[in-house]
Amino acid sequence: MRTIYKGKTKDVLQTEEGDIILFFKDDMTGKDGVFDPGENQVGLTVEGSGRSGLRVSTFFFEALKKAHIPTHYLGADLEKKWMQ
Repeated sequence: MRTIYKGKTKDVLQTEEGDIILFFKDDMTGKDGVFDPGENQVGLTVEGSGRSGLRVSTFFFEALKKAHIPTHYLGADLEKKWMQ
């Protein structure tokens, strides 16, 4: 797997088969250790926040799938903290 892009809260990876993986990090945006979703820098790291963000994203993508609304979502792995 190769890294395509390293973001503040997620990294974008590509498998050898060409699939795209979003890796949800435990980094959060903020400043001086205070969470701020509007900030443009990593302000703190909270263990489990990546998995929590992935859980929320998965909920909405699964709802879209159930409603037969097409997306590029293929699945998620909460243990690995990634979405395909």
